[in-house]
Amino acid sequence: MQPLAPCWRPSRRAIPTLPLALGLAGMSTAALARQDEGDTTTMEMTIERLSPEGMHRNPAFSQAVVITHPGRTIYIGGQNAVNVQGEIVGKGDLAAQTEQIFVNLGIVLEAAGASLHDIVKWTMFLVDGQDLRPGFEVFQRHWGRDHQPPAISAALVSRLAHPDFLVEIEAIAITSA
Repeated sequence: MQPLAPCWRPSRRAIPTLPLALGLAGMSTAALARQDEGDTTTMEMTIERLSPEGMHRNPAFSQAVVITHPGRTIYIGGQNAVNVQGEIVGKGDLAAQTEQIFVNLGIVLEAAGASLHDIVKWTMFLVDGQDLRPGFEVFQRHWGRDHQPPAISAALVSRLAHPDFLVEIEAIAITSA
C-alpha cells in the first residue's frame, strides 16, 4: 500500500487571496491583497435584497441577497421553541412556537452583535401537515412590512429532534466588521 500524499494546506497569508473560497467573488484579488498588507481603507457594506423583474414578487421572501463587503457572517443553528428553562413552549401551536423561536433568535443575534434585520437568509423546517401561515404572521410582525425580506427557504420534514417541535428555523446574518 502506498502512503497517502500530504494534503495541500494554504498558508494563513494565502487564505485571503482565495475569493471564491471566502464567498468574495465580486472582490478583486488585488483588493484582497491590499487588505492583507495592512491597508486600513474601509469599504461600506451593502446588502441588496433582490426580487428582479421577470420573477414572481412575493412579499414573504427575496429571490436573492447580494453582499458587497465581507463584514462578519453569523451562522445561527436551528432554533426551536425551547425557553431558557429548557421547556418546550407552545406544544401543538405553530404560532407560539415561532414566537419563542424569534425570542431565541433575538438573544443569539444580540450576543453576536447583530439584530433581526441583519439576517439575509432564513431556512425554515416545518413538520409536514402544519399550516405555514401562523408562523409567517409571526415573522411579519417581527420583521415588519417596511423592510425588504431576506431570502427564505422552507422545507417540509417528517419530524424534528423532539416530537413536540413543529418548526425549526436557522439563519445567516451579515454585519459590518
